[in-house]
Amino acid sequence: MSMLQRSLQTRAGEGGRRKGRAARMRSGPNAGSRVGEAEQPLGGTRTLTERERLYGLFGFGVLSDYRFRTPMADSAPGSPVSLRFRRVVRECTFRPSSADCIHRSALTNRFNESAFQVYRDNAATLIRFPRIADFSVYEDEILCVLPDSRLEHMVEICLLGHVFAYYLESRGILALHGGAVAVRDQAVLFLADRGIGKTSIVTAMVAAGHRLLADDLAAIELASGGPDILDEAEGDFSKPVSTLADRADREYIVCRPAFPQLKLNPDQLRRYLPLSQGSNGSELPLVHPGFDKRSVPVETLGRFACEALPVARIYILERHDRGDHHEGAQHNRTRRTPTVNLDPVCGGTALLQLLRHSFLSELFEEGSSCSERRAQRLAQLGRVVTAVPVRRLCYPSGYEHLPALLSAIETDLHTAGGDRRPKRGFEADAPAGDETRNVVSDQYPEVTCGHRGI
Repeated sequence: MSMLQRSLQTRAGEGGRRKGRAARMRSGPNAGSRVGEAEQPLGGTRTLTERERLYGLFGFGVLSDYRFRTPMADSAPGSPVSLRFRRVVRECTFRPSSADCIHRSALTNRFNESAFQVYRDNAATLIRFPRIADFSVYEDEILCVLPDSRLEHMVEICLLGHVFAYYLESRGILALHGGAVAVRDQAVLFLADRGIGKTSIVTAMVAAGHRLLADDLAAIELASGGPDILDEAEGDFSKPVSTLADRADREYIVCRPAFPQLKLNPDQLRRYLPLSQGSNGSELPLVHPGFDKRSVPVETLGRFACEALPVARIYILERHDRGDHHEGAQHNRTRRTPTVNLDPVCGGTALLQLLRHSFLSELFEEGSSCSERRAQRLAQLGRVVTAVPVRRLCYPSGYEHLPALLSAIETDLHTAGGDRRPKRGFEADAPAGDETRNVVSDQYPEVTCGHRGI
């Protein structure tokens, strides 16, 4: 269960109902606050007011006068503005029709309401966290309506998680639930269920000198033309990296930089916080007042990668002591010797893993109202598993095993060029009669296994 999911269950309803304006907004969810404002148009450079800052967030120039508690990267000087974020404190007055609802999460709050709801309107998409906040997502703006200032901590949890994941997906950028680091100017992704140790691995790699790309939400997309396009993309947040190249001699998957924060629990803080600071991290802000994870600026431990980088590996994390039953783990239990196993994940199995670890996987399930994006992202994920080696990384619990784990990753990355051969769909590396083909075909009939449907 994610930080947002736990927050929704423990904090929903704490914002008491307040009297306020009750009129429905005129042109889309909460759009009344956009009317009559003299604002400079987005899309170009602009002069910032005293309260405004321009952030670089997932490759977008985000203009805001909101004071983030989360560490954020400033955009490069002269970068264009592509998105505005605003937060207002007032009652959520928009009353959407059930006919406009395109998604209700299976997760519920303590009032038995779907904790994450999505509504589509002519002017915008409304993302509602009942009794917490409404987010109206426009092409050039995200507006947060917060009914109670006591729930201020939920603004960034929602925005930098589900809301921005939706915004990325609406722009054709894949949002995966995982961490990412830069190793020798290439991105390495780590996807895992909660509690497997993703944050510990990412933090250990940052402490070892690698740069952070993302802590929890990894944004990836297709780019044509090779790594040289990244030089063109750097500092230009106005358009997706995939549109910057004129050459199409090779396809690369690139990972966009998120924001320079690590969320660490007390045990991780004790291990990684530099002793020279003479602190146990208690002065760092809590991510959520109900939990013990703290917001740690990455500069405390290492560096942040501000540019998009080509993806060299995607690792699916598992632990030996979590009941894994693949051959390598069984072998380890028999020998009772804790080792690190790296196994290739191919074809349909790799695709299913990426689907499973998508940030908004439930939103794009079969039968949802997002069928067009669902088919598009299936094609994108198919190209990801074609272009990027996917590995199952199984390892034992315990900080003492992290050096061996990092060494195994480094060794594997030295062979990164060895298996980047062209593949088509699920035909490569899949043994005859592989049950995965049938699973994919049954769950995703629009995918043509073994052909060029992906």
